[in-house]
Amino acid sequence: ILLFSCNRNPLKVDISDIKTNIEVVRFDQELFALPFKDTLNEIADLSNEYPDFFDLFTYRIIRIGGMGESDFPNLLSKFVHDTMIVDVKNLVDQEFSDFDKIEKELNTAFKYFQFYYPQKDLPVFYFYISGFNQSAVIAENLVGVSLDKYLGRNCSYYQKLSTTPQYKVQNM
Repeated sequence: ILLFSCNRNPLKVDISDIKTNIEVVRFDQELFALPFKDTLNEIADLSNEYPDFFDLFTYRIIRIGGMGESDFPNLLSKFVHDTMIVDVKNLVDQEFSDFDKIEKELNTAFKYFQFYYPQKDLPVFYFYISGFNQSAVIAENLVGVSLDKYLGRNCSYYQKLSTTPQYKVQNM
């Protein structure tokens, strides 16, 4: 009993003086805001603005390839305008209409991170819609979170996903 009572709680540290301001990118909003009129230039601008995440998103998450492929603009446009994806985007917009609370919680969490690892860089957080492909991705200095995988256990789409076990749906 004495040995266990000597362990200190790692969350009981003073983080009040740590200034943390993590960067949060609502990639979903940026992507769906594209007008798709001068599609190739619009996509290039988005790719240039978020070079660390854009290729990860298009190659690994929604799996449509990259800018060098001739059909890429058409495939990205089809993803953004797909009726199911548009419906899911509306559900995401409703569920995550107030992002301030999430940003505040992330800032608090990463104050602890900076307390224990002061020399480490903070990751950039990207929030996106994946078409139910990925819950989260982690790469060098970035964390991506698929908001469509966290719409609540009663989301009608989760019942239709035959590849997702029901025990996992309970935490979505």
